[in-house]
Amino acid sequence: MDVGRLKELCQRLDQLAAILEIMECDPINADLDREASDALSQALSEIERLRSDAYQQRETSNALREALAEIERLRSDAADLHHTKFDLGLSNLPPASIA
Repeated sequence: MDVGRLKELCQRLDQLAAILEIMECDPINADLDREASDALSQALSEIERLRSDAYQQRETSNALREALAEIERLRSDAADLHHTKFDLGLSNLPPASIA
């Protein structure tokens, strides 16, 4: 979506409404142009807000995914360390006590 073109459309609608008022044309048409411009401007603002929210949520999601990967890595390291200590403990037992 080309936001710039939509903003330009809002400006043109406002200009058209001003021209219609200057020419003392039907005030209903000028009001409709202004209302359309206002509605479009509000919609654009909402789109920009939603885009910003989506970007922030994507950043949060990426950070959480990285944190989860780090937690899994640490768990794996801890399990490996636990097994290594267990294996070392068994190797230090006298041969008769292992059987």
